Amino acid sequence: MSRNELKRWRCQECKAITLEPALLSAPNPFDPDDTIVGCPNCKSVAEFDELCDEPGCERPASCGFPTAAGGYRRTCYDHSDFKKERALQENRDG
Repeated sequence: MSRNELKRWRCQECKAITLEPALLSAPNPFDPDDTIVGCPNCKSVAEFDELCDEPGCERPASCGFPTAAGGYRRTCYDHSDFKKERALQENRDG
């Protein structure tokens, strides 16, 4: 995982939501080229779900798209450009 100050992750074990810089990390004792990531709440080295980057949304991020400003967003479908584009297309098609 690359570090992003605003990216939020949900622990699949305890469901705690944590900002990326607060996640625990350590070298993997079995692979020196790898890093393991743990939950600061339950201390589990579990899987994490990346959450939608829209403020207040706690749905898993399932879409990614470039922004006009040259960045990149990871959102749930409801906050994605894909949903907006589909709505515009449906309005044009009548």
